This record gives sequence, structure tokens and C-alpha cells, in this order.
Amino acid sequence: MNYDYLTEIELIKEVSTLAKQMTALSSQAEKLSELQKGEKVPSGIYGEIFTDLENKIQSARKRIDAVLLATTNRAKEVDEEASRLRTQLELLEVRHAIGTVPDNKYKVASEQTVKQLQSNENVVNEMEGLITSMQGCLNTFNRLVSEAQPSLVKAMAIERGERLPPSDKEIPADVPPQPSPKPPDEDKSCMRCGGKVPSTAHFCSNCGSRI
Repeated sequence: MNYDYLTEIELIKEVSTLAKQMTALSSQAEKLSELQKGEKVPSGIYGEIFTDLENKIQSARKRIDAVLLATTNRAKEVDEEASRLRTQLELLEVRHAIGTVPDNKYKVASEQTVKQLQSNENVVNEMEGLITSMQGCLNTFNRLVSEAQPSLVKAMAIERGERLPPSDKEIPADVPPQPSPKPPDEDKSCMRCGGKVPSTAHFCSNCGSRI
């Protein structure tokens, strides 16, 4: 859809609707992230819900980009018109001051110009506020997606039935480390005959001498 042909009021309504949608999705993603950090939601359920939220935002990306572009361009046009109106008002005041514009015409023209100028400034402020709000929501969601990647990978592995290595939290802290097996003892030599005897022997099996 081409949003360039919408009026200012229609465009603001469109941006407002999208901004509310993005705010809701961003808020849901933040709450889900807090539950996951507090280990209050199973990994599989977390991955399913977060992926669903991400898909909803991704499906609206083209619409969001088009609306933001149209709104930014329209805000620029309205701001430029406001600048022309301010110049027009200054010229009107000077012409009235030197007497080329009578009082009655000056009053009507100045009131109309000021009214239009205020309307334009209100439109620009509202558009810029909505743009900032929507971009803030998108930035928040992008950050949450980045932070969620390890958990999403884990959730996908669980869904596929893969066995995961235990985390540090899953290993009891009070279990002592297991000693490594000792290498087998080497044989000893008899001091009398020089024969080889087991390291655990107390007497030489060749000459009977005490080891």
C-alpha cells in the first residue's frame, strides 16, 4: 500500500495503530523475557511464544517501514509549509505596519495564518512523537531477540529431543571432584639378588630376602 496519498489525519491514525501494536508486542516480549530469566517458564514454551511474537513483528516490518517513510516525508513537508507560513506572517505584519494592508484584512489574514501554523506544528509534533515511539519499540524488540538467541537455540534443541549438557546450575555444588585413577605401581628390585618383585611384596620371591 502507498501511504503517500493519505491525509495527515489518516496517516497519523495509521501510525498510531501500528505504534500501539508494536508497544503491545514489545511489552509482551519483555515480560516473557523476565519470566525466562527467572526460570518461571519451560524452555520449549518460551521458545514457541517468543518465536510467535517475532513472527508477528517480522510480518508487519514492510508495513511499518512504508508507514515510517511516508510519515517522515510528510512531517518534513508540513514543517517546510510551517516555515513558509511564518515568513508569510512576518511579511503581513510589516505590510500592516507600513499601511499597505488595512486593519480589517490584517486581522483576518493573521488569524488564519496563525491558526494554520499552529495546526501544522501540532501535526509535526504528533508525527515525530509516534515515529520515536515506534522506533523505540522496534529497538527494544531487536535487543530482546539478540538476548534470547541462546535460550531459543536451547528450546529448539529440546523440541527436537536432543540431549543437552548439564549447565553449571544443574551440577550440585557439594559433590567433591572425583580423584583421577592412579597409575599402576612399577615393580621393585631386590637389593640382594637384583630380581624384580611386585611393589607390594615384602619378601623377594627369588632369594627370600626381606624387601
